[in-house]
Amino acid sequence: MMKEILGAEFVAIIIDETIDITNKCQVPTLLSYIYKWDEVQDRFLGYNDFSGDWKAIVLADHVFQTLK
Repeated sequence: MMKEILGAEFVAIIIDETIDITNKCQVPTLLSYIYKWDEVQDRFLGYNDFSGDWKAIVLADHVFQTLK
C-alpha cells in the first residue's frame, strides 16, 4: 500500500466523527488516492477515540502519526 500511496498523484485524508452508543466520539480515518491515473483506492486505517479533545492540533497530530 505504501508504494501505491507514494506513487499516487492525488491523496486525500478523511477524518470524521461519530458518537457511539456509549457517548464516545469515534473518529474513523480513511485514505483515498488515485493509483495509475484511473483507479481510486480507499483504505480504512482505523477508529480512534477523541472524546476528550477535538482541538485542531490534536487532529493534525493524529493525521501525522497515522501517516508515519
